[in-house]
Parts: sequence; structure tokens; C-alpha cells
Amino acid sequence: MPVKSKIAIFGGSFDPVHLGHVGLAVESKSVIGLDKIIFLPCLKSPHKTDAPSTSPDKRLEMLK
Repeated sequence: MPVKSKIAIFGGSFDPVHLGHVGLAVESKSVIGLDKIIFLPCLKSPHKTDAPSTSPDKRLEMLK
């Protein structure tokens, strides 16, 4: 029987990604016992409609 992994998807604009995002992911991984967290950046933040956004390619690079 295959071993199941506990994986979470963490969505957000990550514009920019910061220590709050990383801290939440690390704490969640520890507390919930996750094996992996996948950061999934959205194209445009619904909360920052007036601010120019960083390009999707640059935000993806920040998450790497």
C-alpha cells in the first residue's frame, strides 16, 4: 500500500513574499505534520487593486 503524503497548497499574491508567509508555512508544516507546502501565487491581488504589481515571473522567482 503506498504511503500517503500530507501536502498543503498556500495561495496568495506574495507581492512580495515575506517572512510572515514563510513563518506561517513553517509553523503549519510543523503543527499539522505536513510533508510539503506548495506556494501558489495568484495573478493579481484582489486586495491591492490600486498598486502596481510585480510581474508573475518575478514573484515566482521570489518564491523559489
